[in-house]
Amino acid sequence: MSCSNCFDQIRVPFERPDGTTRYVPCWECERGQSLMGIGQHFHGAALDPASQRDRGLMAWPGTPPGWYLYGDVGRGKTYLAAAICRAKAAVGRRVRFISSKRLLDTIKLTFDDASREHGRYALAQLAEADIVVLDDLGVELATEWAETELTGWIDGFYERDTALVVTSNLDLGELAARLGERIASRIVGMTQAIELTGPDRRLRGPMAPRVQRAPEPIVEPSPAEHAATAARCRPLVQEAVAALMRRGPATTRRPARRIVVPAPEHGNGNGNGLKPEYRAEIEAALREGREATLAERWRPFVDQVRTEMQATA
Repeated sequence: MSCSNCFDQIRVPFERPDGTTRYVPCWECERGQSLMGIGQHFHGAALDPASQRDRGLMAWPGTPPGWYLYGDVGRGKTYLAAAICRAKAAVGRRVRFISSKRLLDTIKLTFDDASREHGRYALAQLAEADIVVLDDLGVELATEWAETELTGWIDGFYERDTALVVTSNLDLGELAARLGERIASRIVGMTQAIELTGPDRRLRGPMAPRVQRAPEPIVEPSPAEHAATAARCRPLVQEAVAALMRRGPATTRRPARRIVVPAPEHGNGNGNGLKPEYRAEIEAALREGREATLAERWRPFVDQVRTEMQATA
């Protein structure tokens, strides 16, 4: 059956305010959820509007700070993280889901000539995401190399303002004892903790066997469907080619610029350390009366931005 959300294109387009188009993996079909990295057992995971906790996660804009979901085995941490992924992809956020062990295995792929390009591509997708779910942190082998690599990636997420969602069987004190205080300290600054309690869901009874579905046959599109798809995609391709032509050949490679947003406690309180897009978000929130939804680290700047808005009105 064709996906009614992405029409079997796996990705869904979102028009951005600057006139460009962003494509995110489909949050409805099997292939789109697999592309995000969500395991098959958690396809279709959804937040519950009847739950106060889930309503708060629905309202979360998908920007830092993220979430640290912890609790004993079988409390639904991975399910909840997968549900967050699907909910945020549905509003145009680029989401990637990966376990900490798989992240380390992917890094190791880049050490071998035969798998280097595959590993680099997977890591590039992770680095470009708006939201990264790091699942099962703390179950990987606690070596000096693993701690160094995880610390480097978490620092990278912080510098790129990537929203981090972490699941773990360990509370933050136990995590610091296992992986080191640097990782635990960084996660404390990047997330808000939610403890998941209750009975072990895996012990409620035997799981129903998964229905094995026969693979769906590949159906070639009719000439009319092919023409409609071509007509829909041709303007996007032409626009992309025109943008490349305007840009011209790259003569020099600009060095990567490290951007670190200062935390409020290190700023001077006047909002000068804010990126323009963050200031614009605060101004929009003030106009619409939703400043309570702003990220925690932006709130110390609200009064100053409000005063400047009134002065320029």
